[in-house]
Amino acid sequence: MKEKTQEEKFLKRRFEEGWLFENIGKLIELRRLPLTKQTELKRKVRVSRADYTFLQFNRTVRRWAIFNHDLTGTELDMLLYLYPITVFSVPQFKTFQYELGLTDHRLFKKMESKKWFNLWSRKGQISYYVLSRKGNLLCSRMHRMYMLEEEIPLGLRRNKSSGRKDQKHKKLMDLYKEFNQKVREKHGK
Repeated sequence: MKEKTQEEKFLKRRFEEGWLFENIGKLIELRRLPLTKQTELKRKVRVSRADYTFLQFNRTVRRWAIFNHDLTGTELDMLLYLYPITVFSVPQFKTFQYELGLTDHRLFKKMESKKWFNLWSRKGQISYYVLSRKGNLLCSRMHRMYMLEEEIPLGLRRNKSSGRKDQKHKKLMDLYKEFNQKVREKHGK
């Protein structure tokens, strides 16, 4: 019952007052016009509400994975595509590659030589592969980072950017520290 009355008060305020401010998140405040002015301007305000915001951190996590695991963006895209697929053959790999719009015809050999997947079995002339332990660990770790369940390591042993002195890597380290702060905030540390 109280919720309805609060909603009614809010709607009434939206018709009478000037700009309205509504807190959406901890740091997000939405500024809206009152409804009467919105109808005058013939403009609708659309606010999206996302339950999962993991794509917000895509660039940060991708940069960490590519730089620290000696991957290219293409190889990482293929790894993430193969992660939920249990077993695949070379012709299936080529199909997946086509679906992703990747054109490197040497991609399979490159990734195999870097040990991102292993031979699982052979049946006739067809070989079947699975992601290696290294590939599975990287993908699962990235998923945990996307969901703010794991921090990006900052130590010299686990992050190649931490020992570098150039401006690019200093900015990356600042970005990683900000990301880790968000992870701590989510878990109340």
